[in-house]
Amino acid sequence: MRFIQFLLACLIIEVTPGPNMSYLASVAMARGSRAALGLVAGVASGLAVAGVLAAFGLTGVLEEFPLLARALKWAGVAFMVWLAIEAWRSASVVADDHDVSRFGLYWRGLATNLLNPKSYMFYIAVLPDFIDVGAGGLLGQNLTLVAIYVALASVVHTVIVLGSSAFGKFFMQGPAARLAGKIMAVSLLGVAAWLAVEAVR
Repeated sequence: MRFIQFLLACLIIEVTPGPNMSYLASVAMARGSRAALGLVAGVASGLAVAGVLAAFGLTGVLEEFPLLARALKWAGVAFMVWLAIEAWRSASVVADDHDVSRFGLYWRGLATNLLNPKSYMFYIAVLPDFIDVGAGGLLGQNLTLVAIYVALASVVHTVIVLGSSAFGKFFMQGPAARLAGKIMAVSLLGVAAWLAVEAVR
C-alpha cells in the first residue's frame, strides 16, 4: 500500500506544471523528439544525482546554510536566462535532427536539475515518508525509491516530449520554425522568472 502511495505522489508531482515540463515541451516543439530525448536523459541524470547526494546528506548542508541554497537558486535562474538568450539568437536557424547536439541538450538537462533546489527538496520533504525505519537498510531503501522516482519521471517526460513533438510538427516549416525558436526563448525566460519567484520566497 505504501508503495502505491509513493507512486501516486511521484506521479502527481511530475504532472504538475513546472520548469522541467515547460523546458521539455519547448525543446520538443522546436527541435523534435530525437533532440528532446537527449534532454530527458539529462533531466533523469540530474534527478538521479540529486537523489544520491540527498541520500548521503547534502540536503542537510543546504538546510544548515540557507545562503548556499539561495545562491544555488539564483545560479539556476542565470542558467535559464542564458539558455533563453542563446535560443533567441539561433531562432533564425532551422534546426533539423542532424544539426542538434543531443549531447549538449543532455548536459543542459543535467545542469538545470543540479541547479534546481526543488530536485533536492523532494527527497527530504516527500521521500522519507515512505521509508520503513524499522526494516533497516535505510540507505538501500532511499536509493531504491530514488531509482523508482527517476524512472517514473522519465516516463512522464518522454510522454510530454513525444506529444509536444507531434504537435510542433505542424509549425516547423519556414517562418514558423523561426517563430518557434523565439517562442522557445520566451518560454525559457518564463521558466527563469518562475525560478526567480521561488528564489525570493
